[in-house]
Amino acid sequence: MKAKPPLKRRTFANDWEEIEYVYQKLLYWLYTRENSRRAMPYADRLAPLLIAADSNGDSILGQECWSLIHEAKGDLDKAIEVLRESKRLCESHGIVFDGEEVLDEYSTVAKTLMLAEVV
Repeated sequence: MKAKPPLKRRTFANDWEEIEYVYQKLLYWLYTRENSRRAMPYADRLAPLLIAADSNGDSILGQECWSLIHEAKGDLDKAIEVLRESKRLCESHGIVFDGEEVLDEYSTVAKTLMLAEVV
């Protein structure tokens, strides 16, 4: 049985509630369904929401969202950069960084792609 996408919503109590909703939709299409084409509208919708709600980039959720946006757009180097910044942000606030596995995976894929370009 296939996992179902988050239920459709049109109204939100605040910007962060909408960001969380769009983030979940982006995760669903990018990872659960592995369909980056269907994920792109959510990446495109999420970016301006983050700019408005987290213009300084001080939110850990915001950093995670940016890394997904960059991944969806195929910019793995930028996704890695954002995750590293998120890790520094977590460490500076004494919060456990739970994205280490994703950061390692991105780094491995980026290295593999770099090696493939050299050959």
